[in-house]
Amino acid sequence: MSIVILSLIGLGGCLNNQSSLTEKQWKKIVQENSELSAKEIPPQGRVIHLSKDKIWIDFNHEKLCGMRHCLYAIYQVNSETEQANLQWRSYLEPMLPPSIPLMQKGKNHCIFIHQRQEKQLEKYELCPHNGQYKITKKIVNGG
Repeated sequence: MSIVILSLIGLGGCLNNQSSLTEKQWKKIVQENSELSAKEIPPQGRVIHLSKDKIWIDFNHEKLCGMRHCLYAIYQVNSETEQANLQWRSYLEPMLPPSIPLMQKGKNHCIFIHQRQEKQLEKYELCPHNGQYKITKKIVNGG
């Protein structure tokens, strides 16, 4: 699983050339997901590119994680208009067996999320539908 660590380049610049995520977009994303400021959550959260204009964000911040769960979101970003539109968000358990990724890319812009529920492993397929990601399938395996 490829993880890109964001680093801020200048005050008005992009956070990452690959994502074209601007400081304005980062501020909007942080504001929509917490009561903290963008300065309190440095842009060193993990970002995975799902497609040219969709990103998966692991906020990876002590104030956005509970005892077992952390905040994750999917955004559609437009570098030309500087829009950042939330398409999905949830608190997930990131601690899984080493061979099981939290998130995997699927086909047709869909993703798979793995979660442990008691003694079983659950796999959810999320696909875009009308501007939002929705669970389209749930698969339960023994854990």
